[in-house]
Amino acid sequence: MLSRIVVPIYVVLVLLSSLALHMAPSPWLTLLVCLVFLTVYGLEFRYSRLMPVRLALLALMHWATQLNWMHPLYLLLLGRDCYPVKSRKVIISLWLLYTAMYSAIRLSYTTITNYSLLVTIYDALSFALTIYLSKYLFRSEQNKETLDTQNRLLTKTDALTGLYNFEEYHRQVDKLIHNKTPLILILLDCTNLKSLNSMQGFAGGDRILKEIAEMLKTAFSDAYMIARYGGDEFALAIEGQHADKRVSNVRQMLESEITKLTGVQITYGYAVYPSDGTTKEALIHAAEKMLFHMKSEIWIKRENHLVQSEKLRVVGELASGMAHEIRNPLTTVKGFLQISRSNGYNIEPWYELIMDEINRMSELTAEFLQFSKPHVALYKVRPIHQCLHRVISLMESESVRLGHRIIYQPINPELEIRMDQDKLVQLFLNLIKNAFEAMSDEGVVTIRLYASDTYAVIEVQDTGKGIPETEMDKVFHPFYTTKDNGTGLGLSICHKIVVDHGGSMEMESKLMVGTTFRITLPLAMVPEEALD
Repeated sequence: MLSRIVVPIYVVLVLLSSLALHMAPSPWLTLLVCLVFLTVYGLEFRYSRLMPVRLALLALMHWATQLNWMHPLYLLLLGRDCYPVKSRKVIISLWLLYTAMYSAIRLSYTTITNYSLLVTIYDALSFALTIYLSKYLFRSEQNKETLDTQNRLLTKTDALTGLYNFEEYHRQVDKLIHNKTPLILILLDCTNLKSLNSMQGFAGGDRILKEIAEMLKTAFSDAYMIARYGGDEFALAIEGQHADKRVSNVRQMLESEITKLTGVQITYGYAVYPSDGTTKEALIHAAEKMLFHMKSEIWIKRENHLVQSEKLRVVGELASGMAHEIRNPLTTVKGFLQISRSNGYNIEPWYELIMDEINRMSELTAEFLQFSKPHVALYKVRPIHQCLHRVISLMESESVRLGHRIIYQPINPELEIRMDQDKLVQLFLNLIKNAFEAMSDEGVVTIRLYASDTYAVIEVQDTGKGIPETEMDKVFHPFYTTKDNGTGLGLSICHKIVVDHGGSMEMESKLMVGTTFRITLPLAMVPEEALD
């Protein structure tokens, strides 16, 4: 501040003038007081509690020098003291204190006349004017700083999310690379945000973008920077030491947490400086290449899902015709064998074998019918929580017999969907039975229920042996099975039940860790207020 230089210089000038004009009653005392004042004044910038001491020394220095030339020094210090003060009472108190202090000391070494009393009024007015000017300057300076701050923010940040904008992100990355700072550059794309915009409108899309921005700021609080890279794209630059561990944490956050909380599928690409590139352009190119590759994989999976659904539709049509053609002759043969047995025909050695085969064929045809049997009339809005409770009750005795445990975690038990309850019971019974069969030792089946945007998500997780990665793409194919006596239709039927309910079914599995089936079903009609 300017007063740090001006005040000491002015004090020295007043001291020299007082000594030169022989105004000081005690030169050595005057010199000592001035030195102590300057010392306290310097320390006051660090210790504001010294202000009363400085005021006392100011008064003592005025008395010691006995010069009216102290008046500008009073004005300067009064303006400095009032500059940051907002309380009107405190300002008036300072005005009265400075006025009384200066006038009392001035009158102590001058003759009291009408003129000197008029000068006192002038002094009071000059002190008041100084306070007004200091506050005016303070407000002007404050407004200027506010405008400068706003202008800087407008040129650097995105208006919707408050994050850095595209241009500032590139500037900051250039600085980090120029300083050779190890970093991981990450580009994010909200893959299905456009479809959410079509359902919720642009206001809903903006709300989701703000939520994602807040989640990124919370999850990556130590990031060098977080930016909105484009319409539905974000970019980050995070610390690059121990890159493998950092990348693993980034994957978990982007693929799991944000998607669960917002319902937005995140695709991303990243590049590590300096291993993936030593320039900004090389890093961005590497990250965009990975991002494009991840988008391609998602697109291929989506296409495979559509193809799979079409295959199931065709199989359903075939199953409907075939089942009706086979069931009737099987019923006739079964009836004939039963009559033959009751009349003593000698087919006893083969009876059990024939009946087992006929029962197996009946089961096969019954499972075929699951692909084509319409149940639209049975769909009703019900709590999915009740359905899962019923399934757990049905499987409780079996879990005790096998030594397994079922853990149910309903995070959002109030969720309701439009469902055929019997079909969903069949779906979850089948998944839990498969989980029991996958766990040779005592294991745990965990069922989770939670909401993801306008969908209910049910996870069925076991601690079994898992499924090899090479086999994971086949598990929903009809007739594919790893069991000795399985038909290979169980998971295909489950998949069709989910598709008939307008949902999707995904699977994750790790060898010797376990398998998780994730079923996503649309919630019943959600009020618009709940989406805001």
